[in-house]
Amino acid sequence: MYARTQKRVSAVRVNGTAKLHKRFLLRGRRRVILTRFIKVQLDFGTRKSCRVFAAALVAALWLSPSIVNPARAQTAASESDVKAAFIFNFLKFTQWPAAAFASNSEPILVCVQAGGDLDGPINTLSNRTVQNRTIQVRRVPAGDSEAPCHVKYFGASVVGASRDLLAKRSVVTIGDAPRFAETGGIVNFYRSDGRLRFEINIETAHQAQIYFSADLLRLARIVSVERAQ
Repeated sequence: MYARTQKRVSAVRVNGTAKLHKRFLLRGRRRVILTRFIKVQLDFGTRKSCRVFAAALVAALWLSPSIVNPARAQTAASESDVKAAFIFNFLKFTQWPAAAFASNSEPILVCVQAGGDLDGPINTLSNRTVQNRTIQVRRVPAGDSEAPCHVKYFGASVVGASRDLLAKRSVVTIGDAPRFAETGGIVNFYRSDGRLRFEINIETAHQAQIYFSADLLRLARIVSVERAQ
């Protein structure tokens, strides 16, 4: 009898917690939830489960506040946090050519524009470990194609010449601008139904000897290089 009573009490507590959690979500305190989500996702470390990754991206999409309704407008800081979480997960499912690293211990270099929208949030990736490599964050000018990088985030800055040179050096170029992935970029953020999403140009990636996991590609919108008419 005591055991049954304990089970009932536990069930009530669990259900009550779930209801409170749901109510908490619906109250619109998305930024706090998002911060917790970022921390949890980054702590996954070297887990390579497809289910975990899919859940992480779905959560990021759900937690990204609406940018359509002004009353629920997403702040630059919260959207940048989501981008940083996306990029961390991209790293877990990206394969570079062996020549991209000088040794097995060389870190993955993630480059962002100094003073850009990810200048602060990208710090959450610094010194994390993925694919048995430490992540190092570097800040470089948008047009700098000489700085050593394995990933470079352009944001809304579209620097065609720099982007093309980086692709030849097997650098994953990530942007947040219309047609970025169709005109030489590899990964691009876009918005749909008020949510932050991403697209990948497989053709450009393969030309740069960059390969993505099929699990990642299933969650992306696939785009092609624009051809001259």
